[in-house]
Order: sequence, then C-alpha cells, then structure tokens
Amino acid sequence: MFPKAKKLRIIMDNLNTHTYTSILENFEFKEAVELISKVKFYYTPKHASWLNIAEIEINVMDI
Repeated sequence: MFPKAKKLRIIMDNLNTHTYTSILENFEFKEAVELISKVKFYYTPKHASWLNIAEIEINVMDI
C-alpha cells in the first residue's frame, strides 16, 4: 500500500475507530508499524462534519 510514499496525510472525522491502534489491530505487526511511520492523521472539528466544511468552501468560491 503506497510503497513509494514518504508520508501519508489523511483527513477524516473524529470517529473513535480512526486511530493508530486500529492500524495495529487490522494489519500484521510489521506492516502496521511501517504504515504508522508514514501516516499523519488530521481530524475535522468535532462540532462540524467534513461535509459542512466542504460546503462552506464551495460557497466561498461561488462568490
């Protein structure tokens, strides 16, 4: 999975399963450690969904 990537930047909501621990639980240990070393999670605010943010950005571009 993305063998040539130096860093993976992932934007997602704050669901409790979106953690580094879930990577360890779902991949073989060696592969999980390699993925974790490449991954940086960015979370959307808890009070707003990513859809709200996207809609605001689209509205700004329409002006």
